[in-house]
Amino acid sequence: MIYLENTTRRNQFGSFLRRLFGSADTPPPHFSKFAEFGEGASGIIHDLSNPLTVLSLSIEQLRNTRIENRKVRRYIETAERASRKMKLFLSDAKKQLSDKETKKRFDACFEIQGAIKLLRSIARKSNIKIKFRPNQAVFLCGDRVKFWRVVSNIISNAMDSYANFPPKQNKLVIVRIKKDRKTIRFSARDFGCGIPKHLHKAVFEPFYTTKQKHEGVAGLGLSIVKNIIENDFGGKIKIESAPGRGSTFAIVIPKN
Repeated sequence: MIYLENTTRRNQFGSFLRRLFGSADTPPPHFSKFAEFGEGASGIIHDLSNPLTVLSLSIEQLRNTRIENRKVRRYIETAERASRKMKLFLSDAKKQLSDKETKKRFDACFEIQGAIKLLRSIARKSNIKIKFRPNQAVFLCGDRVKFWRVVSNIISNAMDSYANFPPKQNKLVIVRIKKDRKTIRFSARDFGCGIPKHLHKAVFEPFYTTKQKHEGVAGLGLSIVKNIIENDFGGKIKIESAPGRGSTFAIVIPKN
């Protein structure tokens, strides 16, 4: 039974890699790392489902309990949002491995605001203000969970640019989304450390990271973002950055 389950996961992940890289005879760079990483990840996705359900039920019980402390209530609400988003994320990951996709019209501003709400508690600890003031409704057609992953990765990346700044120093991340007749443009601007021009392409490569090993970062965030934007939304990701001047990561998606 365990053997059959592991074989199924291996076959599912092999199918996913073929969709990701195509069926070329020569595997692309990092293919073996992706295969090793992904085979383990497919099992982790399965194993996380039960404890996440327990966590969700526990949070729900806390929410239904009379709690006078407003701060504690806010923490519970944040944990509940994170739990719901994790459920969607795991569901999306399972669909990717099983060749299923969910494409619907969704409110892009709502997904951005949801990502910011989840990241705000982390931002607050580092004295980072995330500014987002949409002035128009923006709708996209596609997988909203994948879009949320793109947005949360880009905003999180902007927050990480302040890692070496003094903790008490005020920091700012400006998030924008706008549309014209042909495209929709989402961007996150930081005023952090900046990235040298010769590394602009490298930051989108799988397993590339400027973070320390002890931070437990695999270096997949921007690589995943690029893959989703190009393959799922038919768009492009751009970077404007220089050391000491901060960075702007922007995604441009054609209107459906």
